[in-house]
Amino acid sequence: MELGGAYQLLKFMYAIMLLGVFAPPAFAKIHHHTFIIQETPSTRLCSTKNILTVNGQYPGPTIYARKGDTVIVKVVNQGNKNITLHWHGVDQPTNPWSDGPEYITQCPIKPGANFTQRIQFTEEEGTLWWHAHSDFDRATVHGAIVIHPRKGSTFPFPKPDKEVTLILGEWWNADVNEVLQKALATGGDVDPSDANTINGQPGDFLPCSQKDTFKVQVQQGKTYLLRVINAALSNEYFFAIANHQLTVVGTDGSYTKPYSTNYIMITPGQTMDLLLKADQLKNSSSPSRYYLATRPYNGNTAVGFDQKVATAILEYKTNKNTFATFPLLASLPEINDTNAATAFTDGIRSLASWDHPVDVPKTIDEHMYISIAVNVVSCSGNSNCTGPIGDRLAASLNNASFQNPLIDVLDAYYYSIPDVYTQDFPNKPPVFFNFTEDTIPQELFLTQKSTKVKVLDYNTTVEIVFQGTNILGGENHPMHLHGHSFYVVGKGFGNFDKEKDPLSYNLVDPPFENTIGVPKNGWAAIRFRAANPGVWFMHCHFERHTVWGMDMVFITKNGNKTPCTRLCSTKNILTVNGQYPGPTIYARKGDTVIVKVINQGNKNITLHWHGVDQPRNPWSDGPEYITQCPIKPGANFTQRIQFTEEEGTLWWHAHSDFDRATVHGAMVIHPRRGNTFPFPKPDKEVTLILGEWWNADVNEVLQKALATGGDVDPSDANTINGQPGDFLPCSQNDAFKFQVKQGNTYLLRVINAALSNEYFFTIANHQLTVVGTDGSYT
Repeated sequence: MELGGAYQLLKFMYAIMLLGVFAPPAFAKIHHHTFIIQETPSTRLCSTKNILTVNGQYPGPTIYARKGDTVIVKVVNQGNKNITLHWHGVDQPTNPWSDGPEYITQCPIKPGANFTQRIQFTEEEGTLWWHAHSDFDRATVHGAIVIHPRKGSTFPFPKPDKEVTLILGEWWNADVNEVLQKALATGGDVDPSDANTINGQPGDFLPCSQKDTFKVQVQQGKTYLLRVINAALSNEYFFAIANHQLTVVGTDGSYTKPYSTNYIMITPGQTMDLLLKADQLKNSSSPSRYYLATRPYNGNTAVGFDQKVATAILEYKTNKNTFATFPLLASLPEINDTNAATAFTDGIRSLASWDHPVDVPKTIDEHMYISIAVNVVSCSGNSNCTGPIGDRLAASLNNASFQNPLIDVLDAYYYSIPDVYTQDFPNKPPVFFNFTEDTIPQELFLTQKSTKVKVLDYNTTVEIVFQGTNILGGENHPMHLHGHSFYVVGKGFGNFDKEKDPLSYNLVDPPFENTIGVPKNGWAAIRFRAANPGVWFMHCHFERHTVWGMDMVFITKNGNKTPCTRLCSTKNILTVNGQYPGPTIYARKGDTVIVKVINQGNKNITLHWHGVDQPRNPWSDGPEYITQCPIKPGANFTQRIQFTEEEGTLWWHAHSDFDRATVHGAMVIHPRRGNTFPFPKPDKEVTLILGEWWNADVNEVLQKALATGGDVDPSDANTINGQPGDFLPCSQNDAFKFQVKQGNTYLLRVINAALSNEYFFTIANHQLTVVGTDGSYT
């Protein structure tokens, strides 16, 4: 159902919130899918077995959406075992109930039951994926998520002629959960897979596979966007296409600077967007068939894993029959080529453009140093354990091996159920030693099971340094964080040096990812802001390591105010959704917007929709004690905003005390669909909100004036989009900037949100043409 021109649902949270929120434009959509989990016969490597699938497909169906859209998926379990689904890389702002990891945010969906999940694409754009998050089910229960730019926006690169999704994975001839249960029963390692796959097919070089090899047809001179996903349980992969250059333009649902390469290295859980120029059919004698190939990368060759190459075929469309021609072979780095893997990952940088800015936390509230290890736990009554030194294989973070509880952590936290978890996940290892030395003493092998979580205050800035260890032989670890993407600010080999290594951090254009490959016997540093209240899992994306306990949980608490720094000092301010200025409402003339205002602040408040006539609907107008009593802390109130005749720029703001100093935002009302502006369509629109800033709490300023009977103290700064600009202390770095192109035309939507001031406004050396005021054209 398209909401533009019809009916738009929008949640506003006053201050900070624990239930889902974002402000989609009016042309955002809600997509509905039904995912049926079922057993499906599938044949690979000359044998047939039943596998779990979604809707009978392996890989499963692709979800298509645009940035800002919402997808609602009804998961119907017609299989024979419990299952959950996770939407990998989707932040799910304040919506952990739909995140999916079993016993973390939900109990599994039982056979015969169903569960509906809501997926909100707020900031993600590019390629992500979904997968089962229970046992080893994701070996076959997975699929792509493709998020295109908002309607009216474009890729930050020339639009490709076609898009192709490539999912790299593994195939076991045995039932994957029997493979898991065998390992758990014996305490030993998991049997390696029997094949690697591209879109579920092993390719030409494995038995009984050639006729089903996946093929991509291309035309000379055209450009293709390859959306590559590593869905493997156990393997990092090298990937290449014979005789073709690849250009990385995105990773993990975020754009990167274009990066040309002959191959990529992609870790489990990661996604990469690659541009491929079909430029090899130069004349009639040129080869027209080329292999796409993938094989594992593993820095620890002592670990058993499937080393077979999987292939697909790139075929140029020609007038002659070339299908009997053997494709040209792709050149891949060697399986243990750590230099090649490192050289590739070191080249990835965030796009860091005006439209796709970088916001790396510069000051850190919570430093965490997390050691990563494969360990053992005591065999405990089973004399036949086949793990190292006769014990059972386990894994840990800071020597805490995570044990799934019987009640999911989210419910336990939300309903204050005791004795489900403890809040003592450590910020550092219990014992420091030379983590990467060649030989580690056996007494350091042992870990213990526990269910430890780390509680974070809302808006805490966090730095995690993941430290690889050589316990039981080091290997790479793909660490994935739910509910957040993060900036990868540094990487290196050996033990992290807290004095020297931060000096080399990239705080300008670091990759923005949700899964990071921590190098064997090395370290990786990430930074993120805990601004997403909820319960969020963090774990290694090697599935056996997850099962063994290389996991932990963050609980991000609600907040009632948002810390904000201006003029060299920080104070708590009231906001909507943690934003100052607040989120913009986008709509079209004739639309209706419904806003649920949830007050999790510490005082009464109301919101007003400035300039909206609200025909026959004064109940939603908002001024306190005029059309409503204020919304008390802990309460909520739903308002209906009807854009009947308005078209252009309006705004919303608090209408209680002095709250609108920081509680305000823009409303952009475009013409009805099919109509146009009464002037040439601009190339881009920019909103500029003029306002004021007080270093003191604005309501304390008000109360002082009311108590003394005197005037209100003047503000300490005037602002543009919440920033004082270059000429005031501690303000130059954050001055609002917008980039323009010579010859383009820009529609500036200017709003005066000040409490006390009328303003002059101008732009140096530029003429302005007024075309509208107060939601009507001039």
